[in-house]
Amino acid sequence: MSVEEIAPSAPSRALLPGAQFADAYRIQMAGPAGDAKAAAMRIMFNAPSWFGASLRLRNLLVTPLGLKTSAVPGAKGVIGLFP
Repeated sequence: MSVEEIAPSAPSRALLPGAQFADAYRIQMAGPAGDAKAAAMRIMFNAPSWFGASLRLRNLLVTPLGLKTSAVPGAKGVIGLFP
């Protein structure tokens, strides 16, 4: 996988008035091209093991405070942290 910093090609003011994009990157990945869902699954399911452990710890700590918890990666209907 190679990562390259690029200038954003989309007119940011037209997409999000007032937004400032400080950086943009392009990533070349080996393997077959896919859609956004396939890319998200590939990224999230190959996350470091400490990521899932830290998310479980965070959920454990914030539950008594009434804060919303996140789905643990790999849960049904969830790709990473996203439904």
